[in-house]
Amino acid sequence: MTTKEQERNALDQIREIVAALGSDSYLAIAFEGCFEIAEENIQNDFGCSMKQRAESAEKKAEDLADQLRQTADLLAVRTEMLNRAGKDAEAKILQVSQDAEEQIQQLKQKTLSDDDLSDCLMLAENAQTEAKEAAAVAAAEIVKLADDPDSEDFQSAVKTNRGKTRQAEYWGALCRRLADRLPED
Repeated sequence: MTTKEQERNALDQIREIVAALGSDSYLAIAFEGCFEIAEENIQNDFGCSMKQRAESAEKKAEDLADQLRQTADLLAVRTEMLNRAGKDAEAKILQVSQDAEEQIQQLKQKTLSDDDLSDCLMLAENAQTEAKEAAAVAAAEIVKLADDPDSEDFQSAVKTNRGKTRQAEYWGALCRRLADRLPED
């Protein structure tokens, strides 16, 4: 077995031979980096070659290329998933929008127009006026029959007055609710 010193001497001789050929010789180009690897091998008791390093670098490059392909595939899958999710979300938003529009149209059909509300208010005001007038007529009848509070006519006038007063109050409350829903001029 050779010693480290013998290995160093042989390396120096090989270097001299290659250097004598010139830096642009085929051997000089082929041995680029090999002398440094040989020195490291001698110094550290390694057994590494330029071929091993090249193969290792190729293997790393292949591994990185595989990882890159896998990452690209994963990215493509996730992109497709996101695209599908986006399309699903768009469809959902469109459906919700259409449903909301349908509900709005249904509610509009069930809602009275301002003109209809005005007409209803006018009818309620007329009904309130008629009820007040009927209550006033019944009140006058009560006053006229006050001397005989046990009479059937007096009792009827009291019932009529109370009923018409309640009707007038109902129509008055309805008028206020209708007026609140009308836009102010």
